[in-house]
Amino acid sequence: MRKLILFDIDGTLLRSGPLHNEAFKHAIKDVFGKDFKGESHVAGMTDPLILSMFLREMGTPDKIIQERMPELLKACEDYYVKKFLKGSVEILPGVRDLLKSLHERGATLMLVTGNLEPIAEAKLESLDIYHYFVGGGFGSDPHTVRAELVTLAVAKAGFETELDNVYLTGDTPRDVEAAKNGGLSHIVAVVTGIYTSSELLDEGAEVALESFEDTKAALSAFGY
Repeated sequence: MRKLILFDIDGTLLRSGPLHNEAFKHAIKDVFGKDFKGESHVAGMTDPLILSMFLREMGTPDKIIQERMPELLKACEDYYVKKFLKGSVEILPGVRDLLKSLHERGATLMLVTGNLEPIAEAKLESLDIYHYFVGGGFGSDPHTVRAELVTLAVAKAGFETELDNVYLTGDTPRDVEAAKNGGLSHIVAVVTGIYTSSELLDEGAEVALESFEDTKAALSAFGY
């Protein structure tokens, strides 16, 4: 039986450094000439939504945000890719062995992430795991709702009529919510971010793993 497994990135596959947040602030400064000094809770959000939220907090009208969003996203990804240093992100325990095992079992692996695609690529390439994935849904796709990224990735993989064979894994309630709203019932939460297993299970995750360190347990959660 063929399977599609969709992975979040930050907090699920790796731990990221401060550069991503710096890129948001740089983009706002570059496009609007203003400093954003606030801090917001953004786990599980897409990059365009994060930028929109920051700008609303600064009093920027939605119409202006929408008009300038292409410039903001370009400034954000250019800054991140230019400043990114190998070793600045850390792969989480068990991830490498899990991806290798899933690949060997013939699973199709894709990403569903709020990261802009060039930023996602920079992070995963630096850890030598990007080659396991065959695309997915990214923050740079023309969708701001995360569930639409789930639907997009499923369609790209050709699994629209096989949702029972699709799994999504992430570390935030927003990942779980997106999976449910995208029509998925197999949701494997991993407690490697800032949320507890109870919070993720209460949101609707099918199972909550403490980490991917136990490859056998992780494979079982994905139906192997």
